[in-house]
Amino acid sequence: MDPAVPMTDSLAYVECPYCDGENLVSDHKSSRSEGKFPDREIACKHCQCLFLLSEGRRASVFDR
Repeated sequence: MDPAVPMTDSLAYVECPYCDGENLVSDHKSSRSEGKFPDREIACKHCQCLFLLSEGRRASVFDR
């Protein structure tokens, strides 16, 4: 686990639509009420391509 991720966040693995690499994302709590895992752009840690969370396939979700 990444020590930088707060223990109160939910985590999910999202597969990159370009290289199928798994990326760990957190349900970052913001002051806006966007719901769980708002559709935001992330960069794949494997191929560095940018994609929206809705474009990737969620592999698994769990709460810590």
